[in-house]
Amino acid sequence: MALRVFKISEYDHAAERKQFDAIRAMLEAKYADRTDPCLLIGNYNIEGVELDALLVTTGGFRILEFKNWGGQIVARENGSWTSDGLIIEGGAGRKTPYEQIRLNRSRVAKGLTVLLGQKVQALGATIIFGKKARIDTTQLSGTVKAWLSVCDYTRLSVLLGSRNRPVFEAEYIERIPALLRIEEFEVTKERGQEDSATLSEAYDPESSTNLFEELEAATRQVPNYQAVYQAYNRVFHKCLDLNTSATRLHFGGPFAKTDYLLKEHGASREMARHTNDTRVRLRKSSKLPVQDLEKYYRHDLRNLCAFIAF
Repeated sequence: MALRVFKISEYDHAAERKQFDAIRAMLEAKYADRTDPCLLIGNYNIEGVELDALLVTTGGFRILEFKNWGGQIVARENGSWTSDGLIIEGGAGRKTPYEQIRLNRSRVAKGLTVLLGQKVQALGATIIFGKKARIDTTQLSGTVKAWLSVCDYTRLSVLLGSRNRPVFEAEYIERIPALLRIEEFEVTKERGQEDSATLSEAYDPESSTNLFEELEAATRQVPNYQAVYQAYNRVFHKCLDLNTSATRLHFGGPFAKTDYLLKEHGASREMARHTNDTRVRLRKSSKLPVQDLEKYYRHDLRNLCAFIAF
């Protein structure tokens, strides 16, 4: 198979991993019977820019930017991009997605020129929305559309739009991993299975079952409600650690971990409120009246079970 996949590091967010895996699956299908080479590189750092992915085909280089949005998307050269009327941030400094991808393209071109030893040809970019979207690009000029495309996850074949106009020889593409110094990060079938196993540790059904058993044991300490809440708190922190162990993000404390997990999995506002109410009571339980603990211990048990099962 002509496709080679590289991943410099694991993605911090499930939505990013899902988009990368969907692109990989699409490319595997497209290149299964082809001989021309294709490189997919995930989480590649160059000139201070961490790219979600970089695609290399005989048609050139293409920067891939992932966005976890959907709905009615309006893409503009001037002004904010929106999703159903909500503003889509592009990155640091409150840039729009267009401003961010334009800046990244400039930096990537500079970095590739240094690494490859020649001026880069055919450097395009695609912004990919991870949810189903209706995309209005009428406010992007023809000049911009010559290098920038916008699609959602259902139209990933747009990534290969320029593949029929080759600018690179196959032999040149085969040398690129060595020139970019990424050969050690190639994802073989075996490594892909190892990565999946590592990620699955973020939610281990057996470990979660153990947490439920610990909660059940905690309730047997009634009417010692202080002991009940101490056990609840231990279970809650174990759950947070279990579900954030696979990410490279550094969290400031339980609130940051809780907020990350709720947002990562698309929790409803009601669930977020209930979870944080319980989190606060767990933190303050040693100072709360016993009557309050007795009043809320069943309610907090339900919230903890919902959070662990989420």
